Amino acid sequence: MTVFSLHHITILLSIGLLISAMSCSDRGGQVSSALAAADSLMMTQPQAALDTLSGIDSTRIRRMDRSERAFYTLLTTEAEYKCWLPVAEDTAISEAVRYYRRRGPEDRLARALTMQGAVISERGDAEGAMKAYKEAEPIVENGGDLEQLGLINTRIGELYKGSFINDSAAIARYRKALDCFEKAGLPERIMYTHSSIARMLILDSADKAISHLEKAMSMAEQSGNKPLTLSCLELYSHFYYSRQDYQGIISTTRRVLPAYMTGAQNSAEERMFNNLFYNAALAFCRMDLPDSARTAVGKMSMDSSIDSMMVYYAC
Repeated sequence: MTVFSLHHITILLSIGLLISAMSCSDRGGQVSSALAAADSLMMTQPQAALDTLSGIDSTRIRRMDRSERAFYTLLTTEAEYKCWLPVAEDTAISEAVRYYRRRGPEDRLARALTMQGAVISERGDAEGAMKAYKEAEPIVENGGDLEQLGLINTRIGELYKGSFINDSAAIARYRKALDCFEKAGLPERIMYTHSSIARMLILDSADKAISHLEKAMSMAEQSGNKPLTLSCLELYSHFYYSRQDYQGIISTTRRVLPAYMTGAQNSAEERMFNNLFYNAALAFCRMDLPDSARTAVGKMSMDSSIDSMMVYYAC
C-alpha cells in the first residue's frame, strides 16, 4: 500500500511539473505573440502597440531572456516616441543596440540605432544623434525599406536644419526622403516632405519653393488635413510678402479666419496664426489701411518675447 501510494505520488508530482512547464511555455508564447502584435501595429497604430506592450505582465518582463528584452525595449521606445512621449531618459535602448550589434538581425539593429538617435537628440546631443542615424542609414538602404530610409533622411535633415545650421545639406536630405516616399507610394509622407522643403526654401529661394508648396497644399486639401493646410497658407503668406503682393497676403489671411475662430489647437498653430496676422498687418500698412492693420494686430497673441516684438514692430 505504501509503495502504491508513493508510486502515485511520484506520478502526480511528475504531472504537476509537466503542467508547470507547459504553463511557463504558454506564458512565453503569449509574450512572443504580444511582441509580434505590437510590432505589426507600430507603423500605423503606435498607441495600440504601446497598449499591447503595457499589457505584458511585469513578472514576465523581469524573466525575459536577452533576446526578448532587447525586442521589448526597442518596441517600447518606438511606441513612446511615435506617441510623442518623452524618451530622453531612456537608457535601455543603448543595451538593445549593443545586443543587436552582437547578435543581429541587422534590420532590428537599424531600428534600434534610429531610436537611439531619437533619444540622444532629445537630450540635446546633435552629434551623437547624427552618428547613430548615419550608422543606421546604410543598413536600412541595404534592406530596401524605402519608408524607413526616407524617415532616416528626414531626421538627418532636421538635425542639419536645427542643430548644424546647414540648410543646403538639410534640403538635400529632404529631397532624398521625398524620392524614397514617392517610390514607396506614401502620399501622407510625400505631402509633409513637400511642405518641409517649401519651408526651407521660402525665404531665400521662393521661386524654387512654390512648386513644393503647391503640391503640399493640393494634397493637404484633398486629404482634409487641416493642420497642414494651415501651415501651407502661412507659407503662401510669406511667399506673397516676398513678392510684395499685399492683396495676396490679405486673401490668404481671410482664408484662415474660419480656423482662427475655433482657436489654435497647439503652440505650433498659434505661432502660424501670429505669423499670418503679422504679415497681414504689414500688408495693410503698405496699402495705407491703418485701421485694418490694427485689427490684424489685435488678433495676435503675446505669449513670448518674440510675439511681443512682432506686435510692437507692427504697431
